Amino acid sequence: MGAGVVASIPAFWALPPKLVTGAGAAGGIALINTLGQLGGIVSPIMVGRVRDMPSSTTPALYVIGMMSVVCALLVLYGLPETLRQKDASR
Repeated sequence: MGAGVVASIPAFWALPPKLVTGAGAAGGIALINTLGQLGGIVSPIMVGRVRDMPSSTTPALYVIGMMSVVCALLVLYGLPETLRQKDASR
């Protein structure tokens, strides 16, 4: 799972400049960084709380894995059609 997450980082960061430009791009990238930092705070807390319940980290890792899949699907199907067509024509 870790290799897949790390491998997706360059492709993910190529998206914001394609979607917004100028000051909007700076605000969008700042929002993405803020949400990423929030995830960095919430994730260890969530893993600790879930580990305390059934005394295993496995359910917490399943939740993190499923959230990764949900986010990938959001990026895949949430892109505007015009952006997908422009990239396909290259």
